[in-house]
Amino acid sequence: MREPLSDGIGSFSSGEEPKLPLLQVYTFGEFAMQWRVPSAGDEDAWKSRTSARSLFLLLLCAPNRQATRSQLTGILWPETDEAKARESLRSASKVLRRVVCTVSLEGLLETRHNGDILKLADQARLWVDVDAFETLVQQASRETELRQALVLWQEARQM
Repeated sequence: MREPLSDGIGSFSSGEEPKLPLLQVYTFGEFAMQWRVPSAGDEDAWKSRTSARSLFLLLLCAPNRQATRSQLTGILWPETDEAKARESLRSASKVLRRVVCTVSLEGLLETRHNGDILKLADQARLWVDVDAFETLVQQASRETELRQALVLWQEARQM
């Protein structure tokens, strides 16, 4: 089991609690998800529904963690007729919503543009190791102070 992040990620104003990620996702090595808050997730549904897992992984890899319903159905069910593919996506997204939801009902999957786009939460709420790695690499590449650049490169390497 991986250790949760110990530093405060996200921003906060004075007097406010920092908004830490609700869920951490590890893709380097063995895939793992670690909740930082109590989850209302349906673990049995997650284990039994490969389409929900595939949808989650696809959205994690998509630019800005979002995609249109037609993109998703085309990738996940390319050989299926459109109506059946849309129904499969509706079912998979329903399961995924139950899985990536906290006890306080804060969800990490939302719809946008009249339901045409499915989007996962950003890095502040849904932390992903690949995104953190890319951020460290970008920061290290731009850093002009050699020591600070080395610290950032070492941090990225440890991931």
